[in-house]
Amino acid sequence: MNSIISRATGSGKIRVGVVGLGNWSEYGHLPSLKLLPEYELIAVYSRSAEKAAALVERHGFKYAAASLQELVSHPEVDLVLVLTPAVQHE
Repeated sequence: MNSIISRATGSGKIRVGVVGLGNWSEYGHLPSLKLLPEYELIAVYSRSAEKAAALVERHGFKYAAASLQELVSHPEVDLVLVLTPAVQHE
């Protein structure tokens, strides 16, 4: 079994955190992830708390993290997807 999957508790799913909540994320990546049974959307982070809260509601995330550090260290997150524009990847 894949080591990431084996770390997931109970469900056997890869638990995902997301940074970057633009249109490509919301209308491309997130709908695709929701179709894949191996993944579970857990937490999001955005500099805009309102935007993060809205995506929690629209896409079924469990949490809106208050900081990037909170997202990457969250005990329920196995994998963090960075979906920000390429110029912000520094």
